[in-house]
Amino acid sequence: MNSYIIRTDIDPSKEFHAKHLLASGDIPSNGLRGELIPAGLGRAEDFKNKDFTNKIALIERGEISYAKKVEEAAKAGAIAVLIYNNTPGGFSGKLAEQLRNTPALAISQEKGIYLRNLISAGPVQITLSTHSIGPYYAMSGTSMACPHVAGLAALLKSKYPHETPASIRARIMASTDPFPETETPYIGTGTI
Repeated sequence: MNSYIIRTDIDPSKEFHAKHLLASGDIPSNGLRGELIPAGLGRAEDFKNKDFTNKIALIERGEISYAKKVEEAAKAGAIAVLIYNNTPGGFSGKLAEQLRNTPALAISQEKGIYLRNLISAGPVQITLSTHSIGPYYAMSGTSMACPHVAGLAALLKSKYPHETPASIRARIMASTDPFPETETPYIGTGTI
């Protein structure tokens, strides 16, 4: 799952982290910039009589599917969608249908309310980009965990050729660092 950075023109030094909603479009490697416009719950009526051409829609989670929200935003001309949680904390998810042309990012309720309050005071430009220290690709689950742990297990097996698979597994689990506190909980013993 990709991780992105959101910056506003109001305070470019303040960064928000956002999660890519699977099956939505990707942010270009050079980033994406546009005016942030509120779009309620992302229903068709929330876009009526508003100009979203080349703008980024800020949508609250709930009532309709992520895919429907992104589809309605794209029909209205939005170049990207930020969906903020309708309960405290963050979330991650996947669109029910593939909508590869429009990027959709998930942010916490707190970040969404902060951005909604900013734009209620006047126009706000935001920039969506990859990590601030350069582009990277964050992966979770078996997409990266399996090859990463398998590589470590192979290194340990070469260093300790007489150890059993169970003892190598125990060695790996005992040497992990706890996960950092995040808005979305993770499963496992930590990072290696």
